[in-house]
Amino acid sequence: MCASNPVIHPLSERALLIIFAETASRSTTETMLAFEHEVLQIGGESIMETVLALRSVLVVFDPVAHEAVAIEDLCRRALKSLKTAAVPARKTMKTYRLPAVYGDTDGPDLNEAADLAGLTSDDFIEQHATCFHDVSSIGFAPGLAYLTGLPEAFAIPRNPTASKPVPAGSLLVANRQTVLPATPIPTGWKRIARTPVIGFRLSAERPCLLAPGDRVTFTPVSAAEAAAWHPDTPWRTLEIDGT
Repeated sequence: MCASNPVIHPLSERALLIIFAETASRSTTETMLAFEHEVLQIGGESIMETVLALRSVLVVFDPVAHEAVAIEDLCRRALKSLKTAAVPARKTMKTYRLPAVYGDTDGPDLNEAADLAGLTSDDFIEQHATCFHDVSSIGFAPGLAYLTGLPEAFAIPRNPTASKPVPAGSLLVANRQTVLPATPIPTGWKRIARTPVIGFRLSAERPCLLAPGDRVTFTPVSAAEAAAWHPDTPWRTLEIDGT
């Protein structure tokens, strides 16, 4: 199974799941974004919703108005229209640089995570902060972002049990991914840092800071610098040129 040969699975009487790859990658995300654009263009109002995950797209439809076989045919036409080298359909993809406080009370699992990665704490911070993380999916909780693209050393395991809820803005690492929650959540991931930038504002015109296809990098800051960050600071001030 790969992005060049996606597989369509019926998920319920009102949804199809199109799986694009066995693992997440930027190229897979770009292909899924292109597919989302095509299927919405072709399907119009017959598609109620699309949801991007790490390696799949959920297509939701009204089973009263449309038969599943018709929606599956529509999805196949959208897949067929994709070029071999998919171009992201969303033209507003952005790259953000977020401040982050690593270690201590903001990242109590940092030293453990660094040991598992075979790195010193300083090297772990440098590699994590300077990496350009791909936003592969938004979900599970409001504004929660799944970031991929970490080096192989970051293939560290999750904890065997979940913790009590961690603060919004925590940077959570496992399986070569970083999870960035915008609300408090329990987790089994290693908590290595915290950003004062909370990526979900319910009252905002665009409630979620991040979207699939965006990229994120981090700047290590002190706790005092993080405390000075105003929660209503415009998100556009965090944008940098893409890499």
